[in-house]
Amino acid sequence: MVTEGDTGTLHCHVTSKTRPAIQWFKKVDDTLYNPPTAFDLNGQLFTVLKSGRMEEGPANVYSSPLVLESVTEADEGLYACFASNRFGFNQQFTNLYITSALSTTPMP
Repeated sequence: MVTEGDTGTLHCHVTSKTRPAIQWFKKVDDTLYNPPTAFDLNGQLFTVLKSGRMEEGPANVYSSPLVLESVTEADEGLYACFASNRFGFNQQFTNLYITSALSTTPMP
């Protein structure tokens, strides 16, 4: 969960002996928005997001964080991380929830 206006970071970790390509995607509501980069995955429409930087850690673990700055309600939803190399691919899904920033009014 991320508070509206804050920065949210989603993490994708991949263990592989061969450096993978990692790409982030976000599910879109096809009745409202159908971008040209959208594709169908198991009956759900996803759009390609800008890939984050690739970090190589110990023991053949690669990471690609997706940083979302100043999140809004529009950022809430299902995200997918796809990792692939010449040996195959894998995918992982996560939901991002946005909570409203509470405004406070001083009591008299």
